[in-house]
Amino acid sequence: MADVGRLTQQTYIMMARQRRITKLSDKRPERVRIELQPNWNVYQLQPDRKNPDYKLLMTGSESALALQLSQLGWMEKMLDHLLNASDLKFEDWFDVWAAGYPELRYRVNPKLPNLRTNYPSSNVKDSNGETISRWRNEVGSRPAYIEWKPSARKTAKDLGLHRTIEYFPDRSQNKSVVLTGNDKELIRQILQIHYEGGG
Repeated sequence: MADVGRLTQQTYIMMARQRRITKLSDKRPERVRIELQPNWNVYQLQPDRKNPDYKLLMTGSESALALQLSQLGWMEKMLDHLLNASDLKFEDWFDVWAAGYPELRYRVNPKLPNLRTNYPSSNVKDSNGETISRWRNEVGSRPAYIEWKPSARKTAKDLGLHRTIEYFPDRSQNKSVVLTGNDKELIRQILQIHYEGGG
């Protein structure tokens, strides 16, 4: 994704260098329709330092360029929000997932009273009188993760990277997998691991 702050800085530097408006040879410019008057500039910007071949052209008057940059900043924030659009944060979801969703106690279907959950929220007796332990009862074998970060001062997002975690389906075993993505993608990947029988 383009760095809007870098685009803004580049544009204002170019504007400062080119503080002139192209002149018309006609002595009476009002005779020329406004859209034909060359009263705007074209700027070629490089929004991504890591990809010098990627160029972006912006055109317009100084006020129009400022508006375009403002809109770019707004769109970047909106896209970021939509891609991560959820009040559910990975850390919050993971805490209840690892604990077995303890607050979701009502695990029955009133239309199918004989259908029993395989993931009980508390210890229950089966039809033979044997006790089935609640799901994720053993704290020592619950899932866990370690987040990989570039440094104490920077986040992965500062470097233009997704979050990266090392996920342990069972913290008592030294078996893990590296996952990367935004919060929703990490949740989806963890669920996929468990549905495929990896955890």
